[in-house]
Amino acid sequence: MSEITEYIKANYNKKISLEVLGSKFGYSSTYVSKMFRKYAGCSFKQYLDSIRLAHAVQDLEQSNEALDVIAARHGFPDRKALNKVFKEKYDILEASDGKEAIQKIDEKKELLAAILLDIVMPEMDGYAVLEALRQKGNLNDSIPVLMITADTSTDAERTSYQKGAADVIHKPFDPIIVDKRVSRTVELFDNKNNLENQVDDQTRVLKKQFLYLKKQEER
Repeated sequence: MSEITEYIKANYNKKISLEVLGSKFGYSSTYVSKMFRKYAGCSFKQYLDSIRLAHAVQDLEQSNEALDVIAARHGFPDRKALNKVFKEKYDILEASDGKEAIQKIDEKKELLAAILLDIVMPEMDGYAVLEALRQKGNLNDSIPVLMITADTSTDAERTSYQKGAADVIHKPFDPIIVDKRVSRTVELFDNKNNLENQVDDQTRVLKKQFLYLKKQEER
């Protein structure tokens, strides 16, 4: 399976199908399809689209080229196909720099499930944004923040965690792994917030019961 996924990563922008993969690696197209379901947890098309989409997103962030050009470069037949994958996979709020990120987080914090921050950003870097979130009522305690960096050193990870990041994702990354880690982090934070709410509710109930018993004793 690893040979197949490495081949896809190296040739994602070319015409690839289950039949092409089966022929190249000596399997039937049906067997290759089942392998993706079993080991990648998704269909072949979803895996291929996720690879293409990750590369397209990088181009969109780093260039001013037309969407048609970017779509063609990364294996999408046209901009409609690229747009379709965006809508199926993501509901994204983007910011071009750290200051804009803080502004948008302030405006949309009730709607955010997770925040992905690149450590290297103009205006304010990812660490500065994390610190700003902490000063705004510890927003990073209720919304998981995942840092993205090409720095694989222990210092980068340690600093991210010390400043309140929930996870650190290193570049270059596999879109499937990123998807799973973001989903897992969001789920953990949801469970944590739900548990805290339950504890708060139970604490209020116990306080009321205590006050009631105290009044009964005073009578």
